[in-house]
Amino acid sequence: REGAALCWLGLRQQRLLPQLAGAGLQLAAAVAFVIGVTAARFTPVLDAVPIANAAFMGALLIAVSGFASAWAYRRVQNDNIAGLYYGWGLAWWVGNGLHEIFRFLGHRDEPDVLLMFAALTGWLAAEVHRRRPASALALTALVALASAVPLALWQAGAHEQPFAGNGAWAWLVYAALGIRSLQCLRDGRHRLASAAQFTWWLVWPLVASLLLGWLPGQFEGMGEGWQAALIALPWLLVAGLALYRWRWLSMPLGEAFDDWRARLLAALFVVLGLWWLVSLFVAGAASPLPWLPVLNPMELAQLAVLVLALRWQVPASGKLASSRIVVLSGLAFAWITSVVLHAVHHWGGVAWSDGLLSSSLAQTSLTVVWSVLGVIGWVIGSRRGQRMLWLAGAVLMGVVLAKLVLVDRQHLGNLLGIGSFIAYGLLCTVVGYLAPAPPRRNEDVAGEAAA
Repeated sequence: REGAALCWLGLRQQRLLPQLAGAGLQLAAAVAFVIGVTAARFTPVLDAVPIANAAFMGALLIAVSGFASAWAYRRVQNDNIAGLYYGWGLAWWVGNGLHEIFRFLGHRDEPDVLLMFAALTGWLAAEVHRRRPASALALTALVALASAVPLALWQAGAHEQPFAGNGAWAWLVYAALGIRSLQCLRDGRHRLASAAQFTWWLVWPLVASLLLGWLPGQFEGMGEGWQAALIALPWLLVAGLALYRWRWLSMPLGEAFDDWRARLLAALFVVLGLWWLVSLFVAGAASPLPWLPVLNPMELAQLAVLVLALRWQVPASGKLASSRIVVLSGLAFAWITSVVLHAVHHWGGVAWSDGLLSSSLAQTSLTVVWSVLGVIGWVIGSRRGQRMLWLAGAVLMGVVLAKLVLVDRQHLGNLLGIGSFIAYGLLCTVVGYLAPAPPRRNEDVAGEAAA
């Protein structure tokens, strides 16, 4: 306290010596505190009560002195020294809180209390920032909000899901103080306010995913397809809101957060894309419900990702660039292939393992489905004059032909292998009848009309 008072006095009188004496006094207090705490380890101590003990109060006084000195220097617009004092005070504040939590709490409760402590720290910094804006205060609030991500994972490891134990109270505190922190950052008009709200809308789907992913395990007989779908559900919800109800997500910043819409959507679809890729390799049982192609929890969630991704990529003009069409078409093709393999597993009784692809049922099913897709693209492209779609269908039919020669001929000794060749031949006959020639280019049509 005396050190902070000397700093204030030196600034008031515009004298350097009291300021140096104040800084030295605060350093001396810190050294004395460390010596005292170290000595207390080897002697009996009576301060075994959380918070109301000498060690906690001593460190708190050092932290408050640092903050008071930072405030004094900030008032005279000496931001460099104010930043040093703020960092000093914040280090003591955080270190003191961590020491107290780890000293008196068990492993199960530590992440819950740490979450509340982080929310409290961020809120206090945001409140001060609202009255006297400073980048260090805004950054503290941002880091406090972002710290919920590792703490949520820690909670899931400590008690299976974030809301178990005291987790529900911790997240209630985080929600209340987090909203207030965002409001304070909005009033402070700092550029980090948008980054804080961006972080906010990534924290909540993560926490909800951890909760919903844990839920199916509490009911006997629920297939892993439910777990996969429930993990994706919060991210799908936030992505849908970002696409169709942006104003709901932009509060409390409002229009100031509009510039971050594209970044938020990109982050959401990165997470959904990773989930989508991983889920393709999950068996996806829908028990206790019967498994049906597409009409099962996991594949409906996969389809929702593709639909939202298409909506995200479609510009206002409604015309997609060729590169985006190719990417989205490739993803749709991969998804349909996955649906076929899941049908072979669930309906054909083939084990979901590395040997699935080598089975004759899987290869015949893929040949038929790919051929149907190729024929559809070929015919529609020809009828509508879409040369690129016609070409894609032709390429797919070529791929199927190569597959018949290189892979399916190994299964000619059984009915499924023979059926794949017959199906391909029949479909090629259909193409020859409905779309024997590629559609003409637009410039060719225009040339004939001019002639």
